[in-house]
Amino acid sequence: MKLAILAICTCPLIALSTADLASTYSKGETRTTAYSVEESSSLVDLSVLMNGEDSSMPGDMQQEKSRTFAGTFTDTILRASDGEVSSFSRTYADLEDETSASMSGPMGDQNMDSWGESDLDGLTVLFAKEQGEFVATFPEEESGDDELLEGLEALLPWAEFLTDESVEIDDEWNIEPFALWNALNLGGNLSFVSNGDEGMLMSQDAAAASGHSLRDAMTVDGEITASLISIEDGIANFTLALEVDVVQDLSEAMRALAEEQIGNAPDGAMMPDIETLEDAREYEGEGTVLWHIDGGYMVSMELSLEFTETQSMVMSMSMGPDEMSIDQTLTFEGETEFLVEVEVTRE
Repeated sequence: MKLAILAICTCPLIALSTADLASTYSKGETRTTAYSVEESSSLVDLSVLMNGEDSSMPGDMQQEKSRTFAGTFTDTILRASDGEVSSFSRTYADLEDETSASMSGPMGDQNMDSWGESDLDGLTVLFAKEQGEFVATFPEEESGDDELLEGLEALLPWAEFLTDESVEIDDEWNIEPFALWNALNLGGNLSFVSNGDEGMLMSQDAAAASGHSLRDAMTVDGEITASLISIEDGIANFTLALEVDVVQDLSEAMRALAEEQIGNAPDGAMMPDIETLEDAREYEGEGTVLWHIDGGYMVSMELSLEFTETQSMVMSMSMGPDEMSIDQTLTFEGETEFLVEVEVTRE
């Protein structure tokens, strides 16, 4: 009798220590995803070569940057079968992208602010699967420029953080490093148009403004390791340990952007010829994910990251009969705080 009682008592404990983590959808459900990303960084090193000679001014140049971008996606599942979604609508709201920078050096001090606006804000887009791929269109009752649909990502990347195997407490699994990039760039190209200081167009902003796809000119390497910490009230809590390197070749994007700016430049203005531009980030940090096991959806994700960013640019500039080549490398150190919260309503 004592053995039977022991078996009855321990079975629930075993059930609470294992989980099958999966992303599932139901027709008629609504998922509201609110996200925010806050970044800050400081210039720690500057190297400038002009015609091969060192022209750096160590200690004389200081730069601080901060960026905040956020938004809300409301997805309504229109068709789903066996947990797989084949059609849904997404309404974009509260889209914002704000950047500020302060610089000081031998030429004086300068403060710059830039904010992004998107014509997607307030619009609804229909995503329907055709031949295995989601295609974005505007519903008949919605009016929008079809160019806004280019570069949008359909499904959010939370399933990329899961494992196909059943997991127990303290189990670990590996996650593809590209999942971090997908999380930090939710929804794909949201067609932000930068306002404010022209000089703020850098890196991702420059590529987006020129219409070039970041994915076509980047590499992502590194490791993301997940570890299941607990299961309480049907919610799996797992942590993330991240070391991810992202390298983007923005040369073509910046050349296209420079060509557009040449037409707006005053007569006699010296415009540089961009030969190469590369942006490399080394991320390291940790995170926490809460996952609704029976519901099949992520409840929240928090990431706290530190990064080193290196921007390398080679350009040339004509100065009358002479030409100057400039090789510039800037190194920044910074932090990224990322938060996503999801609410699901089912019929």
